[in-house]
Amino acid sequence: MTNHPQQPGKYDAVLGGQNQTSEFAAVLGGIEGVKLRLSNPDPQVRIASLQQALKYGEMGLDLVIQALDDESEEVKDVAYGLLETRTEAKVKEALIIFDNAQLLKSAVGMDYRKLRDLLKAVIKYTNK
Repeated sequence: MTNHPQQPGKYDAVLGGQNQTSEFAAVLGGIEGVKLRLSNPDPQVRIASLQQALKYGEMGLDLVIQALDDESEEVKDVAYGLLETRTEAKVKEALIIFDNAQLLKSAVGMDYRKLRDLLKAVIKYTNK
């Protein structure tokens, strides 16, 4: 790993275009390559990138934490699995927030987080 994880390394391939790549294609290396793969519409490509993200220190860890908000439940599950044994305070906080958010989903998939946030805002406003 280089001193600048956000830059391609000596042997990394650099993409010239913005085309989406398949799961097994050679792509830009380093943290930028991981970010590119995490933006891929295919959840399997995003999942494959999560483990790689952890190789890039804090920046990679932040990407895995962000994956807890992914649209794919499978991506969220993999991100959670990668984070659950970590001891960093920001990881523990992110997992608590994630767990609390999961409790706010109904049996039919309704997400009540927005309602919770609006109620908090009303309570905060009325307590002024």
